[in-house]
Amino acid sequence: MYRAPLGLVSASIPTAIRASFLGVVSTLCALHARATVAQEVPLTDPATSGLDAILRVYYERPLRGSFQMSYCSPDRGNTCFNGDHEDRRCRMIGCRTDAVVNDLAADVERVARGRLDDPLAVAQAVYALSRLGRHPVAAGLAEECAAVEWWCGLVAGMAYHRAGREEIAEGRFRSGLAEADPEVACRLEGVSELLHEADRHRYQELACSQRGPFHERFWWLADPMLTTPGNDRWSEHVTRRFELLLHERLVRTTRLDVDGLQRSLVSRHQDRHEALVVRRGFEDSWSTSSRGFRSWVSQGAARYQFVPTSPIGAGLEALSYDLEAGEFDEGYTPTDYGPLFELRAQFGRFRESARMVVVAAARPDLTPLDPAEVRFLATDRPGGALRATGPLESARHPTFVAEVPYAPLLVAIETVDGRGTAARAREGLGALASSGLGLSDPLLVEASADDLPESREEALAAMRGSTRVEWGREIVLYWEVYGLRDQERIEVSVGVSSERETVTTRIMSALGVRSEAAAPVVAWSELASGEVHPMAIAIDVRALHDGDYTLVLAVSTTSGGTATAERRFGLAVRG
Repeated sequence: MYRAPLGLVSASIPTAIRASFLGVVSTLCALHARATVAQEVPLTDPATSGLDAILRVYYERPLRGSFQMSYCSPDRGNTCFNGDHEDRRCRMIGCRTDAVVNDLAADVERVARGRLDDPLAVAQAVYALSRLGRHPVAAGLAEECAAVEWWCGLVAGMAYHRAGREEIAEGRFRSGLAEADPEVACRLEGVSELLHEADRHRYQELACSQRGPFHERFWWLADPMLTTPGNDRWSEHVTRRFELLLHERLVRTTRLDVDGLQRSLVSRHQDRHEALVVRRGFEDSWSTSSRGFRSWVSQGAARYQFVPTSPIGAGLEALSYDLEAGEFDEGYTPTDYGPLFELRAQFGRFRESARMVVVAAARPDLTPLDPAEVRFLATDRPGGALRATGPLESARHPTFVAEVPYAPLLVAIETVDGRGTAARAREGLGALASSGLGLSDPLLVEASADDLPESREEALAAMRGSTRVEWGREIVLYWEVYGLRDQERIEVSVGVSSERETVTTRIMSALGVRSEAAAPVVAWSELASGEVHPMAIAIDVRALHDGDYTLVLAVSTTSGGTATAERRFGLAVRG
């Protein structure tokens, strides 16, 4: 089941008195409708009725057996530790049997129900039960939480996110953070570990109170599926950070050394370990090698990289993604949809008098999805969406047209089938010049040198749903020139280049002008048919090697004006 539309929870929450937090919560004080003062009770306090002892036994279980008796491989899809990364200490067969886990879960639930007004006790109980997969029990305890309301909201958000209930989790997190202690909210919302190096220094110079606009833009671009309400990647981020707070306090309380080494737990959990967890989640596998013990960080739970690989500050025109996350990249695997595939698509821009026109086409038939609805979105800001028409009935592939402002845009085509399998294509587009001499984006179209499109309508009907071209076929392009006078002479040039070298192209047809001569740049002149002049051309690519290329168009007029446009395309592997 994939994500359903989310309804954010909104409530009138009494303002919390700011508390000083150390780890999770050194002291919790707040005015609350159910409790005049909510004060944390340390885990070692007798009032916790044994929660400290239960967790100590679980995490500090005597170790027996050999490293060779158990082996977990993320490459084979194994998830070790029962979802709890401290099980790296458990290196014996039967260390975490169902019976052991059931007994622990029952004891934790019993203790927590006696301390529902203790923020730390109820949070640690929900954390432990969620990590062990006891999601209904964890969510039930979170709903019964009687501590500070914003804290209970965060606990509930964690429980519902771990249970895959995104339609509830995001709302609980947002309402909790809105009233949370400023220091806690700052830590939970911080994204420094996820940023491109070019953004990180500028971000760290911002005070917490100044980071809101940056966070909005960052999560707008990092949202896995723009056409689906909510942002489960954001909920995952807050969950990871919240669990780190709880885990840091847990290891302090139980005096647990996660690596079996006598070193500072504080530096360990606030330095490299925290950065890895924020980027990829808690460890879920381990193995031994000739160099000794080695752990991975959530190989199975961090399959996709949703954060842009380009700097946020570089603008939408430079936006780039690489969904397949490497071992040390930011990563996240959705629980209520997937697997996720890159969708082949093509986007383009045209000029109208008052608005810019964005066109988009895709090839969902090239992905392993069952027939599904294909959706298009164009937006110029977080939370914004612009209306589009389509899919066009006359088009060969799902094709959309949207009239938008002259502004940089984030555009996407997405689809999710009934099984939850998903695919997406996403791109950042700059704004075309709204006046003067200019060019549209050249469109790749399904046509031949003998059947070139003569208008935008014909080009859209034949628009290719991919910028990948099969070797041995010609490339047909359509574009428009703007800001001309009728019968004005224009000079046109076409060139193709690769990252490796400039290559020679052979022009087969160019609006009735044929040339068999090979040249790095082919140029000709013609008379404009009006203020908007449509053009089309066919290019033989049989002389090109496999790889990625950029086609560059340039147009100049006798008055000295010049305009250029580009289209990147890939030549598919031969055979």
